[in-house]
Amino acid sequence: MNSPDVTQPPCWQRYPARGRRGLCLTISVVAFLTIALVSFTYSSTNGIGAGFVSWLVIEFFTGKAKEINWLMWVVSLAFVLCFGIYPIEVRLGVK
Repeated sequence: MNSPDVTQPPCWQRYPARGRRGLCLTISVVAFLTIALVSFTYSSTNGIGAGFVSWLVIEFFTGKAKEINWLMWVVSLAFVLCFGIYPIEVRLGVK
């Protein structure tokens, strides 16, 4: 069994060379949104999708859009379409 390393420094001290001082906060916000939405919607798909989209939005608005992999853009777009299709169907009277 592996035990956690209790001497490991906090994340803001582990990533200073990469210039990602906000990494810890970004991960914390995305993790909170994911856990909260999985709990409140009783759907892991909704929570994980919201985590993907929120991470992409945070990275985009902090100026790191060029570092985001193309697959992350595709998956986030698919989740946005998945989340947005039901309100559009309701508005059009399809459902």
